[in-house]
Amino acid sequence: MKKNGMTLIELLVVVAIISMLVLIAIPNAVTAYRNSKKKNFLTDVQTIFKTAVSQSKVDNYGKRDDTMYARVNGETPRHFQSLELTGSTKMNYFIIVSYTGEVIEYAATDGEYQYYYANTMSDVSEITDESIQVVADTDDSEKLDIDSIMRKHTK
Repeated sequence: MKKNGMTLIELLVVVAIISMLVLIAIPNAVTAYRNSKKKNFLTDVQTIFKTAVSQSKVDNYGKRDDTMYARVNGETPRHFQSLELTGSTKMNYFIIVSYTGEVIEYAATDGEYQYYYANTMSDVSEITDESIQVVADTDDSEKLDIDSIMRKHTK
């Protein structure tokens, strides 16, 4: 007698093998996706740093003033300057650059990740993957509030 299909046991073995492969692949895919989003955030934070330092040299030429740049919800708040950034990042940021070209304070968040630094920093390499925080992993007292950070500098 000729057999034209799979037996129930063969079908169950195939389903079990596929299930095991999916159970292995999905966590790895999710981890890779999260790592990719974190790397993109890190790249955006570093780009804003470089752009702010570079643009402050032009904006502050001949002056000895600190320059404050900010963007909140896609808008540049009053009392702050905007950065000429390309791309469609939805990041909120606040950054102060001294007249010597050093970053004095820097806060950035996209709602999923955040970065904050409040010391003098002169090299973008100081912004590392380890300095990026996952917003969901922080308690409410550690979540960045860009508006309140900006307010303390406009009084």
